Amino acid sequence: MNQTPSNDNSHNDNTTPPKHEDLITAAAIIDQQLSNGEIVTIDPDLAEFMGAFEETAVSDEEALEAHLFPYGDQEDGEEKGDEA
Repeated sequence: MNQTPSNDNSHNDNTTPPKHEDLITAAAIIDQQLSNGEIVTIDPDLAEFMGAFEETAVSDEEALEAHLFPYGDQEDGEEKGDEA
């Protein structure tokens, strides 16, 4: 059975960054686990190495608001009853 890397860093007091070779090995194991449909928690250093990033462009709330009000907030323009 393959040994998987420990994703729990709560007991890890080592402050040195992981070696490139270790990141490659861990990334390959994680990739295999994900291919098998497993849910995997990944260390932030490994996630960055694997190309993960935090999406900051649009939040869920901003996307919903843009969908519901494509021309901006209703308060910004005239109300529907005011049109002649």
